[in-house]
Amino acid sequence: MSWADYSVFLVSQAFSEIGDHLWALGLRNYLFENSPWTPAAGLAALFIIQAIPVFLFGPWISQKIQQQWRRVAITADAGRLVVTAAFAIFLYFQGGFGETGDVVFVLLGAQFLLELGTIVFQNCRHCLIPVLYPNPDDISRAHLWANVASLSAAAIVPLLFLLALPAGSKIQLHWLMWAAVVDAFTFFASGAALFALRRSEKLKKLQNESSGSSAESSISPVRQFQIGLETARKYPVVVKILFFSFLYNLLLMGPVEIGLVTFLRKDLALPPASLAINLLLFVSGLFAGTFVANALWKTKNADHLKRFSHSIFWDGITFFPICAFALLQTVLPKDLFLSGLCILFFLHYTLVPFVKVSRLAAIQTLSESKHWSSLLGFHAVAVEGAAAISVVLVAFAFPETSGMLLLALGGLGATLCGMIGIFFLKPKLGSAESSGLNQLSESL
Repeated sequence: MSWADYSVFLVSQAFSEIGDHLWALGLRNYLFENSPWTPAAGLAALFIIQAIPVFLFGPWISQKIQQQWRRVAITADAGRLVVTAAFAIFLYFQGGFGETGDVVFVLLGAQFLLELGTIVFQNCRHCLIPVLYPNPDDISRAHLWANVASLSAAAIVPLLFLLALPAGSKIQLHWLMWAAVVDAFTFFASGAALFALRRSEKLKKLQNESSGSSAESSISPVRQFQIGLETARKYPVVVKILFFSFLYNLLLMGPVEIGLVTFLRKDLALPPASLAINLLLFVSGLFAGTFVANALWKTKNADHLKRFSHSIFWDGITFFPICAFALLQTVLPKDLFLSGLCILFFLHYTLVPFVKVSRLAAIQTLSESKHWSSLLGFHAVAVEGAAAISVVLVAFAFPETSGMLLLALGGLGATLCGMIGIFFLKPKLGSAESSGLNQLSESL
């Protein structure tokens, strides 16, 4: 593959990220402020809606995708464009933009459809990244540079949010309407960029290989799911990665997702703009972490399992300085306190690329490319599905718990998960999985 093909693909991702983050940021703030239930229950409802497609359709759809990654990604973009455009039209004609509970249910319904398209798109995205990268042997760098492109676009979102929302204002429905319009436009741009890859010889080869197995498309969803399980059993070490990913997200994401919003909006009584600033710190931290990982991970044939387990361990550790510093809120001047808090969150976010990239690189180097879609379907369950379960459990088990305590609990869970993973996530030398990267390189 040429750098031109890879660059075109990264442009499509950049456009898609702008709309996704802008919509998500507005939706999360709106549900926190206008939920007909408690703020935590509103966020939990959002994660439940996002989890249903992952659990019900993720593994089954991933089996049907096979290697038609580009075509399916374009279809997913088209579907999400229709949903966001229809939602914007609904809000435009809704009249007065009344703050009613009915609108919350419409929002959640739109998010359900968007999430269905997102799990399909992300599956294709993760598979296309190493295929389009000019050096397919270096999967870690393929994902790292894809992160840089996505983050470059995502960095714009907090600035747009802060410019569009006056200081101290709350999210109104007309704001979400325009966010939906922007999201629809970015889906169009993403699909158009993907369409430009139609002359790629490597993609044509993969699509022709998968067309011979088109008979599988008529198999029932239950059988498709069974085939996915049979595929996963071929890679025991990958199953371990998926298990630890599920455990890590189950212990971490609920306390963090609920705890972070509660900590900023309730404990510290900060305005909605605080979440936009946090997103800017998140993007900046991911930028820095991506370049640090790129500098440190020089070896191509590295032990991605070791990288993954150590990454989640240190990711958990970084929550404790944040919680300890939060105790100084009443002692330090407000500006100094908030500045120190921003630095600590930034340092924590630099570790996120280490976790994400090492996990994906481990799965894809330990398996054949023809099985990636199937395995990444279960990867979605282990990540997004576990996060949703965790959020729901925390929202209903700890409805009035302080955000600082929840962040500490999440950090403790991630740290323990990493410690266990260091001892149990070890490759089996000479196994079929250890040759997965060579099989990929030969097939491409």
